Amino acid sequence: MSLGGNKFTLRNNRNRIIEKTTTPFPGFRVTDDGGEVRHFDAAGRLIRLTNASGAGREIVLVYTGGLLTELVGASGR
Repeated sequence: MSLGGNKFTLRNNRNRIIEKTTTPFPGFRVTDDGGEVRHFDAAGRLIRLTNASGAGREIVLVYTGGLLTELVGASGR
């Protein structure tokens, strides 16, 4: 179901908003009602996960040759 613009919600789960993105990452993001945000690239791979708590609660997923090779937290580890 369209919410206008590039935002959609699912008929069976209106607690998540799916939004097409172009910057900083072309792809889409899914935001749940608790505030957690999942960013996906244009190929559909999860590339970033942000916790609802905000700063310092982020994980970046790094792919090499199409395979997940690294998880990097906000502290750089």
